[in-house]
Amino acid sequence: MEIEDILFSKSDAIDVSDPLSASLMLLEKASHIGEVVEKKNVLETDGPGKRLKMEFDVVRRYDDYSQFRINVSMSAEIDEKKTLEIDMEGSVTTKIEEEGFFSSVFAEFYLQGLYERTTALSKKGLEEARKDMESSIAALAKRA
Repeated sequence: MEIEDILFSKSDAIDVSDPLSASLMLLEKASHIGEVVEKKNVLETDGPGKRLKMEFDVVRRYDDYSQFRINVSMSAEIDEKKTLEIDMEGSVTTKIEEEGFFSSVFAEFYLQGLYERTTALSKKGLEEARKDMESSIAALAKRA
């Protein structure tokens, strides 16, 4: 059984002097929020222009079954404009593997007794993490 609530989706485009440094600074800030799982980190230098693509997840677990996740995707064409595009999506997930009688009994107990509390903690933590990431993005935009 898996329950996922997507709580926010946000896109920003900021002008920065160095998109690569800005994206690495945001990645470093994310590591203070939760576990960072890098999916893609590519700097293409073919031809006259350069392109940056970075994707990672920020994950904070509350127990073996509940967590929040922020998917972050950044891209930039590194030319005269130097605009860094940032997409974020935040979700809260509860996942319990149900195999056999005891697992189904535990899943029922978890949903009735613990789900509301762990989901509330996850949502609160996700909201705080969203604010931290948005303030970091705003600080990067001001530095440009």
